[in-house]
Amino acid sequence: MGGSFSKDSDINIYMNLNKQFYIAGEYVEGEIYLDARSDRPYNSLWIHIIGDERVMWAQQYGKNTVVYTNSYDSYRGETLVCNFGSQINKGNYVIPFRFQLPAMMTGSFFIS
Repeated sequence: MGGSFSKDSDINIYMNLNKQFYIAGEYVEGEIYLDARSDRPYNSLWIHIIGDERVMWAQQYGKNTVVYTNSYDSYRGETLVCNFGSQINKGNYVIPFRFQLPAMMTGSFFIS
């Protein structure tokens, strides 16, 4: 699951996805594990999605090789996972989530 995504020392948040890779149009599913060590003044939990495209290639010019790179955000979105009301009460939570990726997202590939 990796490390906690929280900047608040009284809350630990971990995400577990049902699969490692997803493609355009698929549903992303999993659980968020939230451990609140005390009541916290947060009212909702969101997932922010960033589609980052990266490209890299090398070209040979005589004895010299030039490597080109570029990247940009191709998609940004967010999904409300849970509304806690006025605060997150102390405790441990397992919060399932499911959202669909846009059908027109750029896929990934690798050519060596």
